[in-house]
Amino acid sequence: MTEEGPLSGVGRGVRREPLGGSAAGQARSAIRGGEFERAGEVDPGKEELTRRAEATCPGTREELEELLARRTEQLEEANARLGAEIEERHRHERAWRTVSQCHEFGVRATDERALYQDICRILVETGGYRMAWVGLAQSDAAKTVLPAASAGHEEGYLTQGRFSWSEGDEHGREPVGSAIRTGQRVVIRDLGAAAEGSPWRAEAARRGYASMIALPLSAEERTFGALAIYGSDAAGLDDAEIVLLSDLAVDLAFGVRALGIQAERARVTAQLAQADCLVSMGTLAAGVRHEINNPLAYASSGVKAIAELLSAGPSDAEWVAEAQGILKEVGQGLERIRQTVQDLKLFSRGGQDVRRPIQIQEVLESTLHMAQDHIHRRARLVREYRPAPLVVASEARLGQVFLNLIVNASQAIPDGAADVNEIRITTCTDERGWAVVEVRDSGAGISPEDLARIFEPFFTTKSPGEGTGLGLAICRNIVEDLGGTIAVESVRGQGSTFRVLLPPMPEGDPAEDPTPAPRTRSKRKGRILVVDDDPLMARSLKRTLEKEHEVVAETSSRAALGRLESGERFDVILCDVAMPQVSGPEFHAELSRALPEQARRVVFVTGGASTPGTAAYLESVGNRTVEKPFEAEALRRLVNELL
Repeated sequence: MTEEGPLSGVGRGVRREPLGGSAAGQARSAIRGGEFERAGEVDPGKEELTRRAEATCPGTREELEELLARRTEQLEEANARLGAEIEERHRHERAWRTVSQCHEFGVRATDERALYQDICRILVETGGYRMAWVGLAQSDAAKTVLPAASAGHEEGYLTQGRFSWSEGDEHGREPVGSAIRTGQRVVIRDLGAAAEGSPWRAEAARRGYASMIALPLSAEERTFGALAIYGSDAAGLDDAEIVLLSDLAVDLAFGVRALGIQAERARVTAQLAQADCLVSMGTLAAGVRHEINNPLAYASSGVKAIAELLSAGPSDAEWVAEAQGILKEVGQGLERIRQTVQDLKLFSRGGQDVRRPIQIQEVLESTLHMAQDHIHRRARLVREYRPAPLVVASEARLGQVFLNLIVNASQAIPDGAADVNEIRITTCTDERGWAVVEVRDSGAGISPEDLARIFEPFFTTKSPGEGTGLGLAICRNIVEDLGGTIAVESVRGQGSTFRVLLPPMPEGDPAEDPTPAPRTRSKRKGRILVVDDDPLMARSLKRTLEKEHEVVAETSSRAALGRLESGERFDVILCDVAMPQVSGPEFHAELSRALPEQARRVVFVTGGASTPGTAAYLESVGNRTVEKPFEAEALRRLVNELL
């Protein structure tokens, strides 16, 4: 083995210069000659070796120092290059992990704003950038850019600044505005280099932003926003990193566009579903009219009979018994009308997808009530209800499915043979524990060719004018959205069976108790304010409650506000939703500003006809709601609970 002297570790891996016959070479020869390596001698150290070398070869100190300095400089340069390469590799790995995580969130995203926020968060937490934000271009006169999401050290940069994409505005010439206006990325590797001449750069530098990139977000040849990313290191963005981030912006824009398409599809699907529901209701219109007119006729007749008895003179036991019998019939007729109106409400909420645990038999009964006049002219109705689990669904959407299937079953059977035809409704639980609903008819059946296309949109076997061809396609969409399946079996000339399978309510979800709560009398006499623009309804509400409470009725919401502003206070405020001048939501909003404690005591009374905005307001404030027509006992129970 060749031994190396004390300089052997210097410049290892660096090209050595020949020492040949120079003084330094002679010194090294002297050292290698073993002059200083006597057995048992302690290493004399650098200074002693240098002294001995000088004594042996005078004049070599300067050459040695020059060589040592040159080798040290080369080593430092090599170490610096290696460190830069390692840092660059780490930065690229971080960027790659960041882009990969962003892709994962983009695939699973269901909401545009949430996607923006997730991308910004990942850029900061995984990518190590100081701040990231997404700005969306507005179409106003100033061409404003509004922040949609941000993460990291924002420190008022977005809230205190003004952003635009207008070329005529100095703010529009900043990177984000330029990226949106031109559709090209803007990269600034050293924000501090020209901070003095640019207010926004000075603000960025003050927050520790040393470099930045603004990436346009474009879809269908239109730039709708920009993704801005700020780093902590000047010149921290290299070409490879810029390419990765640019690809991320392209993917983000694509994801946003996909979410927009999904939202539009959902909106159109909801509109088609509502249109199909209205078509079904139009088919049943005659039966609904019958269900209202019949009880209305004998209820009206009963009221007139009572009036005649009252005008006949003094009452006796026979008079009282007759009057009681008439009033009972009137009550039964009004209850039938109330139930029909409740069933109509179920289908009027077709555009709302409020899900809760429900009994499928209850939804079936409401649907059959609506369709019974349409059915009884064509077939016998057979109910075969076996136990089925609760399912989590929207009553309106599920009712629409059942209504379509039942109407289709009745239309498959011609009029005039009700004694020989049958529509059978079956419920049960399958071996997996799922709820099963079958609608079976003894009609004409469906041919194999048509059966293969039966769930396709706009495909129909009905005569022109009898159907839109959307019903079964919408049924399939609704059932599959609930996690279930729908299938059909049919034999030409023997009828058809449509089978709906729905997953049971997950364990642990709260189920509603269908048992009505017993009546509770109030522990104290309350002060109740009734606000309804219909005098008869206001009087009815007052009459229902005044035996137990002090009730004040107002037919003007402005007058009711005047009472409250003057200092009157109430324990419960029953307020109609649809009123002229000041509506129920407007009444509540005004109370919330002026008298929030009284606003919490408002109970909305609604007939069911409300705009989407009104429905959203009622849901957002969380106050109790009573639907008309209401049951007197249920109203008394609610008021007593609130006292």
